Amino acid sequence: MKETILELVSHDENIKDKLQTAIITRFVNESSKEDIGELVKQLASDDIIYQIREINDEEIIKLKSKFEVASNRVQQLLKERTEVDEQIVQLENENKSLQSKVQEQETVNATLREKVDYLENQTSSSGIKFSKSQFIFNIYESLDPATKSNLEGVFKQIDSIDKFLMCGAEFERLEMLWDFIAHTILHQPNKTTLIKNLTDIFNYFFDIYIQIHPMYSWLKVESGTEFDTDIHIKIGKSGGSIKKVKLRGIQNIYTKKVLKKSIVEL
Repeated sequence: MKETILELVSHDENIKDKLQTAIITRFVNESSKEDIGELVKQLASDDIIYQIREINDEEIIKLKSKFEVASNRVQQLLKERTEVDEQIVQLENENKSLQSKVQEQETVNATLREKVDYLENQTSSSGIKFSKSQFIFNIYESLDPATKSNLEGVFKQIDSIDKFLMCGAEFERLEMLWDFIAHTILHQPNKTTLIKNLTDIFNYFFDIYIQIHPMYSWLKVESGTEFDTDIHIKIGKSGGSIKKVKLRGIQNIYTKKVLKKSIVEL
C-alpha cells in the first residue's frame, strides 16, 4: 500500500506539492522553534557547501587549463632557448674558424709581400731597377671591361696594386685564372694578345706562389715530345709531336698528381 501511494505521488506533481506542504505544516506544528531553526540552518549549510563545491570544481578546471597553457609555453621557451644557445655556439665556432683563416691569410700576404719586395729590388743588366709587379698590374689595368668582369671571381674590387697582389696569394684564385685562360685558348684562339697578357699575369703570380708553397710546380713539357693524354690537352692536329706549349700545366710535387694539364699545339 505504501509503495502504491509513493508511486502515485511521484507521478502527480499536484499531489506531491500538497503532500510536501502537509508534511512541513505538521512538522512545524509538532516541532519546537529550536528544532525548526536547526533544520533551516542545516538546509542552508548544505546548499552553501554544494555551491562552494560547484564553484571550486569550476575554478579547478580553469586553473588546470591555465596551468597546461603556461606549462606548454614554458616548454616552448626552453626549446627556443636551447636552439638559440646552439646557434650561439655554432656562430662562435665559425667566428674562431674565420679568425684562424684571416690570420693564416695575413701570414701568407706578408710572405708574398716580402717576395714581391725582393723581386722588385732585383736589378736588370743595365742596373736600372725594374718593378715587375707594377708592370703586371699595368697589364691587368689594360684589360677590356668585359674581361675584367669575367675575372671578378679572381680579381675582385681591385683599386690598388696591393689588392691586386693579394689576390694572387690564393691558390684557388690562381686555378680560376688558369681555367679562364685555358677556356680562351680552346674556344677563342684568335685572341692572341689577350691570351698572352693573361698568361703573363698567371705566370708572374704562380712563380711567386711556388716559392712560398713548394708543394706545387709547373708541369714539365717541351716541344718535340710526344703527345700524352695523361698530362696534355691538345689543339690542332689529331696526333703527332708537340710543336708549341700554349699554357703550362700544374702538378703536386709530393703526390705527382696533375692538377692542370698543359695545353699544347700539335
